[in-house]
Amino acid sequence: MAIQSSYAKRVNRPNFNQQNPFTYFIDSLTYTRGNPTLKPEIANVSKLTFTYDNQPVFGISYSVIDSVIVDNAPKLEGTRTFTTADNIAHQSRLELQLNFPIKFGKYIDGFGGNQLIRNAYDATYQDIKYNASRWHWLAYWSVNVKLPKDIKVEIGGFYMTKFLEEFLTIDPLWGLDLGISKNFNNNKGSISLSYDDVFYSQNSRANIDFNNVKVDFRQFQYSRNLKLSFRYNFGNDKVKNAQNRTSASESESSRLKVD
Repeated sequence: MAIQSSYAKRVNRPNFNQQNPFTYFIDSLTYTRGNPTLKPEIANVSKLTFTYDNQPVFGISYSVIDSVIVDNAPKLEGTRTFTTADNIAHQSRLELQLNFPIKFGKYIDGFGGNQLIRNAYDATYQDIKYNASRWHWLAYWSVNVKLPKDIKVEIGGFYMTKFLEEFLTIDPLWGLDLGISKNFNNNKGSISLSYDDVFYSQNSRANIDFNNVKVDFRQFQYSRNLKLSFRYNFGNDKVKNAQNRTSASESESSRLKVD
């Protein structure tokens, strides 16, 4: 068992999309735009990690961010609602993490983990105080199952409870991924089939409820993918890579010092 601690102070600069002043329309009554006057965030992050066999088992992280760049600060413009990025908040984030191995006999192994996270925001926006905080839980796992004839099955996924992100309250998210692969010809070749987001569940639903602004969002993304891949190594793995080979003359030359 080993204990590691760290502290870092970072400057997080705004990205291009956050500064882009052009308007992006979500629908006829809702749109978003960037803010070219944004300032960088100042983040202070402290971590304490417990490791076993060079693997993280338990960790505590606490961060404080000043001049937080809030991506979705809501405003009313007539009958339309728009969001923009702005430096308006002070954020604190506490994270507790627990990881563990998964192993059943010789044929099933993998890992799992949990994170318990508290996000808190303190801001004054449009002359109104915004104080909000919420705990949420994230669980994730990946399990490998070894079958006869060099076939391996992989099952992975995650689940996250409702969480707070700036002015957005986002409904629970979850997903399940499957994969199967087979090696052949002394592991020179492999064929694999993967299916990401089997139940097409990684579509987020969120809402904003601040002052006179009430907005519901539903975001769909291309998260469900079926992929077939084939790999074969035609090279001779017993021959050293050319860039790693050295001749006898090169070896001797390296011993000579020429002024």
